[in-house]
Amino acid sequence: MAIPKTLVFHDCKQDTANAATYLDERLPQNIRNHGIVKHYHSDMSAEYLQKAFEDFSSDDGRCRILHATAGCAVG
Repeated sequence: MAIPKTLVFHDCKQDTANAATYLDERLPQNIRNHGIVKHYHSDMSAEYLQKAFEDFSSDDGRCRILHATAGCAVG
């Protein structure tokens, strides 16, 4: 079963990390920690943010669920 692309907005940075970790830990063990679930907020490096967004927005990207603050919506 394919995981649909899902963008989840959070009010604070810590919630993005907590939610992404929580969800990733509930994936089947063979696909955990493979970048399927990521988080995105302003405390991360510009390089990571660019890669995470490209991975999520690309049709063939591995990231299927992105937990983000509002900064993701404005770039």
